[in-house]
Amino acid sequence: MENINGLRVIATYACNKNCPFCYQKTKKSTFLSVNSLYYDINRNDLDDIKYITVMGGEVSDFPEKTISLIDVIKRRFPDKPISVTTNGYGKLNFYIELSYKVNNISFSLPAPNFTIQDKILGVSGNVNVRVNSFLNGKHIENSLCILYFCKTHGIDLTYCTDIRIKELFDYGQIFGYNIDVEQFPLYDVCNYDEFKFRVYHNHNYEEHDKNLIILPNGDMTFDFNDVIEGKGAYA
Repeated sequence: MENINGLRVIATYACNKNCPFCYQKTKKSTFLSVNSLYYDINRNDLDDIKYITVMGGEVSDFPEKTISLIDVIKRRFPDKPISVTTNGYGKLNFYIELSYKVNNISFSLPAPNFTIQDKILGVSGNVNVRVNSFLNGKHIENSLCILYFCKTHGIDLTYCTDIRIKELFDYGQIFGYNIDVEQFPLYDVCNYDEFKFRVYHNHNYEEHDKNLIILPNGDMTFDFNDVIEGKGAYA
């Protein structure tokens, strides 16, 4: 396969939470089998991909299975950066083990949660950590708390906006008027007191990088809308 930037592995749609801003339409599915993943990544020419992302659903609900998938990926792509996305509700020992196997862990943190924040700090010395949060005009105090947490500890931060109501945010009113904003088509880079973070404002989930996506049943697609619709949930 040519001109593929990345590989997205959708391990499962199953999730232990029901966040109101989640884009997925189903929260139940099988978990991607090691055999299916092995077959998919070895039967295709993927040597030129730049990165791999493992996501759900929620992978920390299935710690042993998730580690098994990571091991298969590392054997096939020993030199490619691997990222994992999680809501942070898994056990600390899972994240510690994961931190020695992958390059990046992204924690979804829509509101302050001291237990999850402690886990983030617990692994931040082993692996690059990013916080993905939610910018909601009705709960600005949550956004500010997460901003201060990331700024204090030097953790990468990305906000997304509410794609259903498509609020237009005044960064000055939210974060203070001492903020510089550099605008790009899909996101803004904000500089708050020498701390830079992103606000992502793509509303249609269009994939701007060409990614091969492996669904939980082992099927493959290039359309992220298939993930939103929950396709390939069961073998």
